[in-house]
Amino acid sequence: MKLIIGLGNPGKKYQNTRHNLGFLVIEKLRQYFQEKNYTSSEIKNFSSFKFEKRFNAEIASYVIKNEKVLLIMPQTFMNNSGEAILKLVQFYKLNPQKDIIVIYDDIDLPFGKIRTKGQSAGGHRGMDSIIQALGTKMISRIRCGILSRPKNEIQDTSKFVLQNFTKSELEIILKDIMPQVILEIEKFIE
Repeated sequence: MKLIIGLGNPGKKYQNTRHNLGFLVIEKLRQYFQEKNYTSSEIKNFSSFKFEKRFNAEIASYVIKNEKVLLIMPQTFMNNSGEAILKLVQFYKLNPQKDIIVIYDDIDLPFGKIRTKGQSAGGHRGMDSIIQALGTKMISRIRCGILSRPKNEIQDTSKFVLQNFTKSELEIILKDIMPQVILEIEKFIE
């Protein structure tokens, strides 16, 4: 079993904010796998997102190449993401170093770029919560850049990450970020 986790904050207030890029990517992944479900014999048993109270997370599942995969959006707030992930890892008896990948926003990367390397949280409180809860830094990750202007022009980082994406930024997410993420997710599943 593999867990693909997108980080964000629950609720409509945060829906299209930069800090919710992980949720947005997970929703787009679900659409991608749902479409492939109709054209590929490798993807089966696709489900829509459903709130799982015991994990405090929205979860969709499918089977790809005989591997069960869960798409997860923790419904804790960002800073407590580790609570939901720990429950999932313990329940399914998973190895965090091999069986999970976390997708989240990174203000230190230019908008539209992704990075998969790193072992620290890099100041990201959601990732820090997961590292603390699981007791390891050796977690696969996809960091998606949200820095759309010079960092020295951003006076309040917390306000910046809670701003909504512009229409052109949402187009870049679909055109540039999603193909990169899909490639990394397919490598992770294999």
